[in-house]
Amino acid sequence: MNKPCRAVWRCQLLLALLLISMACAGVAQQASDSAAQFVVHFSLGPDWDQNKPPAEQTGFAEHSANMQRLRAEGFILLGARYDELGMLIVQSDSLATAERIIQADPAVTNRIFNYSIAPLSIFYPWPQPDTTED
Repeated sequence: MNKPCRAVWRCQLLLALLLISMACAGVAQQASDSAAQFVVHFSLGPDWDQNKPPAEQTGFAEHSANMQRLRAEGFILLGARYDELGMLIVQSDSLATAERIIQADPAVTNRIFNYSIAPLSIFYPWPQPDTTED
């Protein structure tokens, strides 16, 4: 990738991170005090078949079911897609626990997605509406 394309991609990534962190800050404020937030990025893995739509990829249906389960359990705070990437904001008691959960995802074990995970520090939270009555 040439330098101008890389710079544009990085700007898009930073903008996406900012918007997502702003959007999930309200949810993060409701998270338990012992839980930390992490950002997970998914990219296409070595076994992704470019000739098949997502629903036909090995393990994709199971991945979708797993994401729904993790959302219902409160592990996933927010999920988004941009370009050919996926992003999750998750909460867990530790990076090791969050990574173990992501490593077990069927899309990762079937190598249709690669992932990276890192701690997330929200420094500009989304403004909360004033709920006090006049």
